[in-house]
Amino acid sequence: DYSIRKFSVWYYLVDNSLKINEIKQENSGLTQGTFLKRHKVPRMEKDSRPKDFLTWRDIRVGEILNVYGREITITNCDKFTRDFYKNEGIEQGEQVNIPSDPYIMRRKAAEEKTTPKKDIDRRRRFLDFNRKVLRFYCMWDDRERLYGERRPFTLHFYLEDDTVEICEIHMPNDGRGSFSKMLRRQKLPVNSKEALQSIGHGPSEHYKDKDFIIGNKVDVFGREFFVYDCDDFTRSHFLSKYNITQPPPLTDRIRTPAAEPPARTIPPPTGFGSEEDSLACMYSLVPKQPKKDGRKLIEMQGKALRFLGKFEDPQGEEEMDRKFVISFFLADDTVSVFEPPQQNSGIVGGKFLERIQMKNPKTGKNYTAQDFPVGEVVEVNAFRFRILDCDNFTKKFLNN
Repeated sequence: DYSIRKFSVWYYLVDNSLKINEIKQENSGLTQGTFLKRHKVPRMEKDSRPKDFLTWRDIRVGEILNVYGREITITNCDKFTRDFYKNEGIEQGEQVNIPSDPYIMRRKAAEEKTTPKKDIDRRRRFLDFNRKVLRFYCMWDDRERLYGERRPFTLHFYLEDDTVEICEIHMPNDGRGSFSKMLRRQKLPVNSKEALQSIGHGPSEHYKDKDFIIGNKVDVFGREFFVYDCDDFTRSHFLSKYNITQPPPLTDRIRTPAAEPPARTIPPPTGFGSEEDSLACMYSLVPKQPKKDGRKLIEMQGKALRFLGKFEDPQGEEEMDRKFVISFFLADDTVSVFEPPQQNSGIVGGKFLERIQMKNPKTGKNYTAQDFPVGEVVEVNAFRFRILDCDNFTKKFLNN
């Protein structure tokens, strides 16, 4: 018993090395691939002693190449090789026909004699449709049950034996385990109830490839799967075999409208610290200190705008002559109010309002440098002040 093995011989002109690969054949029963690694091969003479290394002149179509005692018949070469030899003044021979492998022929003959017709058809389908799978995209609507939802699946139909496999498409954070296969590969009965009752009484009717059309529903053991799309290979299969054009995808029928995120209402300030501190308590269990503008703190350190003001609504004659210095600090947008002492007024001057960030009732935001124009009324901590004047630095800053 012997078999004919096919090889591809590679000769590298750059270093006169040789590499031989065995051409892979399916179901040959042999470990194929690299037969001889790339290296210089010695030329074997009749006395079995290497004299020199093989060169490209030793490789001819129709002749035998001796590689370490293995005789390899050169049957053909590619166009580049023929052109190279022709430029060197050597004509390669015509292609040599490769004889049939007696081992393969004998094995086929034995299989044809002993294989029943049913097994022949099954094997023919395996050889014709091996690794050819129709892929359909389905949706199972389980919303009738408590806590049910729409779940996407991929249905694989294997053409070689008409079996069906259903795998679940997992979404990020869907809360489901990694068991993606809902139905293992098997023949899917058209009527699951009749299939269970007919066990032991002959085969029941099963789904074929032509039963899966976009828009149809498939019964999977009591669960209805809606087919809404398929891949390009499946479309070409239906068109070439049945002359059926699959409808366009029906993704609009299975699309679930996105739920609007719940609105988060901001609670009122707690009274501890500033409003930014209260807001930080809402976003995090462990609140962090509000971020400050470091560049602004450095550039505006020690700079303040100072305005002269008085009460807009004085309560009595003694408050009509009271004057106040309103300071706005540019580094952190804080406001302080100081009352200069006046002799024989009966009112003790000094700090009227501690330095703090204040909100402008008109805008609802913190006070800025542009909120203190001369002649306007400013409300600070429920006290209304009319701005009378400002210092020279403040005038230059506001003008710029």
